[in-house]
Amino acid sequence: MSQSAFFESPVAQIIVGHGLNQRTFHVHTHLLEQHSEYFKVSLNSAFPEGQTKQVTLHEDNADAFHLFVQWIYGGDYNVKEARGVEYRSTEDTYSCHAEAYTLGNKLIAPAFKIHTVKRLLKVLETFDGLSMTTLLDMVQTVYAGTSEEDGYDMRLALAHYCVSRIGKGRPIPGVSGFYANEIDELAQTNNTSFLRDVLLLIPPGPRFSARDLEVQLYVDQVWNNRAPGG
Repeated sequence: MSQSAFFESPVAQIIVGHGLNQRTFHVHTHLLEQHSEYFKVSLNSAFPEGQTKQVTLHEDNADAFHLFVQWIYGGDYNVKEARGVEYRSTEDTYSCHAEAYTLGNKLIAPAFKIHTVKRLLKVLETFDGLSMTTLLDMVQTVYAGTSEEDGYDMRLALAHYCVSRIGKGRPIPGVSGFYANEIDELAQTNNTSFLRDVLLLIPPGPRFSARDLEVQLYVDQVWNNRAPGG
């Protein structure tokens, strides 16, 4: 489509969210149909939405849709530009990627889903201080909004990140593993599917040796019973 034809294409009104969080977006139908199979069908003239050029997504996240609109117009998105994000904590901005991914799954927008995974991976690669609470919130969003098949890449990304921070011992500067209470939080999660995915990624330890275990237990006993200051 030529640039002039693009700007002449109809504009659809997309209402996202409900109550105080409801927002209305005006987006060119050509872009919606080009990047989303959901809109390609719903904006078809054979359906009421296609005739009125109005689609309502009451159950979806308006900030996530804002990211989708940024992406279809510019090929990328900026989480901090989504209205409301500035009022959240820093960690909550990472959850936006998970919310955008599940929205992309509903809209049947595979290219957008891939983009959200790449964006999240880039962020997690440079930030290893994400709390277990925030991680599990993201997990809940993704696992509730996707199936094992259509959410495979994002589920794998979250599980890999979790494993990368397990077994590092007590967190120290530059080596930020999860604290013991965070491991407890993971163990107590109701999301058994994520727990399974994490366990399947943990590499096997050294070959079991009763002798090595006895030595370790002896060392631990000596260490725990040593005299103060010894």
